[in-house]
Amino acid sequence: PTRIGTEYRNLNKHGKWTEYEVVQFEQNRVFEIKQKNGSYSVRYTYELISESRTRLTYFEWADEGELEEPFSPAVLEKLKKIIENQ
Repeated sequence: PTRIGTEYRNLNKHGKWTEYEVVQFEQNRVFEIKQKNGSYSVRYTYELISESRTRLTYFEWADEGELEEPFSPAVLEKLKKIIENQ
């Protein structure tokens, strides 16, 4: 189960592994991870609009410097479709 301190690994399109740690988690409300040994963070917040609709807000940032590979609008649209079809 996901909880604060849970660690995740992600393999990017260049074959590089990156490790993340959950730093904030509230079931059905917020999920935030921070890159271990880096300055990248991302937060997903969920807001119930109605019984059958939820608003997802996605926010990513770097504490220092610029985002190396921010999500493109196409990737976010794909994520939206995946979530809506569940």
